[in-house]
Amino acid sequence: MEIAVPIQQIQGFLMVLFRVSGILFFAPIFGSSSIPPSVKILIALTASLLFFPAVDPADLVVPNSALLLAVALAGEMLIGVLIGLLGQVISVAVQYAGRILGAHMGLRIANVLDPQTGITVSLIGAFFNIVTVLLLLYMNFHIIILRVVRESFSIIKPLGVRVGMNAAEVVLRAGSDIYLFAMQVAAPILAAIFFVEVIIAVLAKMAKQFNMLMLQFPIKILLGFIFLGATMRVMPRAVHHMLGSMLDRIGSLLNFLG
Repeated sequence: MEIAVPIQQIQGFLMVLFRVSGILFFAPIFGSSSIPPSVKILIALTASLLFFPAVDPADLVVPNSALLLAVALAGEMLIGVLIGLLGQVISVAVQYAGRILGAHMGLRIANVLDPQTGITVSLIGAFFNIVTVLLLLYMNFHIIILRVVRESFSIIKPLGVRVGMNAAEVVLRAGSDIYLFAMQVAAPILAAIFFVEVIIAVLAKMAKQFNMLMLQFPIKILLGFIFLGATMRVMPRAVHHMLGSMLDRIGSLLNFLG
């Protein structure tokens, strides 16, 4: 027995698959390089099968040629990639904050391989990233991103993407959020390290017989870890704030693209 599947349904599923793949392959947690590509593909196919019934068949427009179909699929992939990249703002921000702190604490050469991105990052940045991933899981980020996928199909219909300056502005402002979030996380510890450096400079002038240049490294590392531990108490609040800002950016992007 043969089962006939309309070409419109196949093309509609491909559009859903491309958008879902763009989001899941670039979003935090789902897009981690520690997850094998075959598992990512399986997750994308499963999610696409679940979200495909949410697409109204009346909204599916069959392209007349292979070129138009390729353009339509590229547009769906663009939507997913942009949403996924906006989701990466939190991870990149905390890693950048860790890199700044590591450099000022004297841990510039202490680098490790980050399993989330597959690149070499500072020791403090990797620690911040692991803590952030655990907090995001605790805040049900994996469920939130699936809700974003579902909401994107109700706001932006297949073949209904509209790229304009407003959407580009949202992406650029999200890039500026990286530096803002990073400084909010690193500022308290940087301030403490700055005062330590000032005190060491004063002591170096008063007691020239001591080699303060060699003494400042263990002092800065010790005080840096002490203030780092104190920062962990407010880290959940900071991640929650960054998550809310990220979701606002994604909501604005979907409205402008749709």
